[in-house]
Amino acid sequence: MGSSLRIALKWVNATTEADYALITLVDLPGLTSQSVQRVAAAESGIAVATFDGERGHPVRIPREHFRELIDTVGGDEGARSFVSQRDDVVLVEIGDIASGKDIDVPSDVVGS
Repeated sequence: MGSSLRIALKWVNATTEADYALITLVDLPGLTSQSVQRVAAAESGIAVATFDGERGHPVRIPREHFRELIDTVGGDEGARSFVSQRDDVVLVEIGDIASGKDIDVPSDVVGS
């Protein structure tokens, strides 16, 4: 996750004038376009989706933090440490319109 995030942020930083990067995982089939839009439209700064109060994805990172993340992210953690150490994170509840259930193996879907 860390190396993928680093490469993506480098690309966004170098090739766009985007104000934010929206980070999510590909194995969240219950994530809806409305929920992504809600996080993207958060009032200010770093925004983190929550599902009944539990932090999840997507996470919105302002451009002003791209360089710091590019220089520090690594391993499987992605931006988790960076975000958890901040006191300016906006939590955006999306559990009413989406699911944050992670689907990794077929048994995660069977019987759902």
